[in-house]
Amino acid sequence: MKKMMLMCAVVMMTYFTGNSQKEFQQLYELKFPVEVERWASDDDNTWVVAGDDGEICGVDAVTGKVAWTLNMKERFGVKKCERWSYNTDAGTVEVVCKGDKKDETKTHLLDAKTGQNAGSETGKKPEKAKSSYWSAFSMKNSSSWSNAGGIRVEDPQVTLYLDYDRPKMNASYGRGTLSTIKVTCIGEYSWTATVAGSFVRALCDNVVGFGDGFGGDFISIQANKDVVFVQYEGLSVIDIKTGKLLWETTFDYSSFDFGMIKSEMIVGRAPMPTCDDKSAYIADLSKDVRAIRKFDLFTGKLIWESEKLPKDAIIAEIKVVDGVLLVRNGGRVNVQKLVTNANTGGQTCISEMKDEGDFSLNAYDAATGKPLWIAEDLKALGDKFKSITNMLTDGKLVYVASDHNIFCLDPKTGQSKWKTDLSKAKIGKPVSLLFLESDILIDAEEGLSRVKTTDGSSVYATNTDKNMGWFFADRVFYVWTGKKPDDICQFIRFNLQTGVIEGIQKEDTYNPYFSPDGNEFIRKSGNTLTRYRTN
Repeated sequence: MKKMMLMCAVVMMTYFTGNSQKEFQQLYELKFPVEVERWASDDDNTWVVAGDDGEICGVDAVTGKVAWTLNMKERFGVKKCERWSYNTDAGTVEVVCKGDKKDETKTHLLDAKTGQNAGSETGKKPEKAKSSYWSAFSMKNSSSWSNAGGIRVEDPQVTLYLDYDRPKMNASYGRGTLSTIKVTCIGEYSWTATVAGSFVRALCDNVVGFGDGFGGDFISIQANKDVVFVQYEGLSVIDIKTGKLLWETTFDYSSFDFGMIKSEMIVGRAPMPTCDDKSAYIADLSKDVRAIRKFDLFTGKLIWESEKLPKDAIIAEIKVVDGVLLVRNGGRVNVQKLVTNANTGGQTCISEMKDEGDFSLNAYDAATGKPLWIAEDLKALGDKFKSITNMLTDGKLVYVASDHNIFCLDPKTGQSKWKTDLSKAKIGKPVSLLFLESDILIDAEEGLSRVKTTDGSSVYATNTDKNMGWFFADRVFYVWTGKKPDDICQFIRFNLQTGVIEGIQKEDTYNPYFSPDGNEFIRKSGNTLTRYRTN
């Protein structure tokens, strides 16, 4: 009876949230008085400058009122400017026009709020900027990694950068071609180290361009308080204090299947290493190894190696929990396909996240490498594991979901402390798990569910029709709901505490620009600017 009441509550919540969606309130709709080829807003999205090289305007983005317009010919005596930019920090618009002399420019500064002149200066045309491959991304955790550039580490307080010869790698697709990789550390410790390795770029990179959604170089850094891992088609381990190269080993992150007409690449077939205080655990899928391996963290001495893994193995995650090494087989990987038209030579690239691999969990004694259990062999779990999510742990227990159930497992035995059937929650196949306060949020293909860690009981299960990913604007939670993975342009406001859908944006909005509190956003479509309130 208790289970029946709980399921009724879940169904009622799903029905209520799915049928009470209200559209976000439109505060204004403004037709720009100029043709808009580009636009920019300040950090708070309260002021917008928009236009082309002949006319620009300033708009109060809170009220939708046009504050000023400027015609280049009337103001500066030129038909068009060479370029303009909105310097939000200075509160000025910089308009660069042709100067009186050859190779000379004149820069006019405008007050962004009034459009009035705020000074000018004459100078030479700038030289074309050289490309750079240095960048830094802020990471909350001390153990983090990124597909390119660098990372900031909290303990110790350092920033790590990668620098490498990308044109050389592009010319040969990189695989098998050794290249110099330089690692620079600044902050609490300062050093530069150099390693040699081959690395690859995205299969679709030559079609759409670097950094355009498909592009990327599969080379990265991961760091903790002791060492730095440099991942390419191999691994180099560096002392984080001195920059000394400690040891190196093989490592395959991607796989290829090249053809004259169709080529395919799978990216993310192995995770980055997992470490404890003295050891590193690595899923090495290189051709001659194909095994889980444990190394001494500081010397690289091989401590143990698992049985051979299948040739097409995909290891999505490894995690050490209470003396047990858990290995998640299969999961979401990036699959890129490049198709060439035999008649025209034109190329089409498709990039998508897909569930690939033999979905299961394996457990090894972290000290000896002895196999402890395989989830698919545990009949008591009552699950065939046709898919599998990431693992969550509180340090003692492990939480993981299949396509039908979410489990709380004892890592030493694989036995479930509790199991909750998700098939009737109507949220589709689970994709990932996250801790939400003392509960677990299940992020699924058609909705979201919140369950208690104590017994797996449901707090809510909400069908959102589609769930293409989510984001926070300040403390407000939003979920992308349409149209398809490569065309996400509609979203809802979702209450993480109650599971209620509080509003929906039905018009196409590819890049919403939110107010600081996350409750309002502006939308630009063509020559129209619209502001909405979501609560």
